[in-house]
Amino acid sequence: MLKWIQHLEEEAPKHNSQFYTLIGNHEAMNIKGDWRYVSPADINSFGGLEKRQKSFSPGGFWSEWILSHEAVLDIQGNIFVHGGVSTGFAKDAKGLSYDVKSALRSGRNELVLQDNGPLWYRGYWQNTEELACSEATFVLNKMNASRMIMGHTTQRDGKVHTRCDGRLIAIDTGISRHYGENVAAIRIDENGVTALYPDSSELIVPAELHIEPSR
Repeated sequence: MLKWIQHLEEEAPKHNSQFYTLIGNHEAMNIKGDWRYVSPADINSFGGLEKRQKSFSPGGFWSEWILSHEAVLDIQGNIFVHGGVSTGFAKDAKGLSYDVKSALRSGRNELVLQDNGPLWYRGYWQNTEELACSEATFVLNKMNASRMIMGHTTQRDGKVHTRCDGRLIAIDTGISRHYGENVAAIRIDENGVTALYPDSSELIVPAELHIEPSR
């Protein structure tokens, strides 16, 4: 899977595109040596335990490849993040991403790598919408952004979900076999935000709801 993603990154510029990969909680777990979700087959694919450990340890090939990416990305006021940016970590995307990578390189379990950090936070989808929208307003204003697009919290009906007039978008629809193999993506263009499914599409945030960030 990692090699396939690496290949897509290399191919994208040849097709006038850019392919961004973000650091998520499972990438962080592997770097930290937390292998709770690693299968024996995965270990064997590296040629054994020692080789896999070396690859994800500081200075290892896959560790360095992961850390060459961002944890939080701002593209034209759209904040892309695996978990979510909570109030306590509201700052510019590049600075927050730097904090995550520095913590991973240090080997310490700093607050930015814990439950309320951007790799793990689920509050926008577990709290009431009123609380979520209040937090989103503060955080997005602090980040000079218009919306936040998040994975991590699986939407069990296999659909992309929004909150707060489209300022929050949850795109983890459960692509793995465990969650039903629900394939989905979103498209952001002049019409707004459209959810894309294998056999249909749905405009979920019309362009008129877009709020320009105060840059």
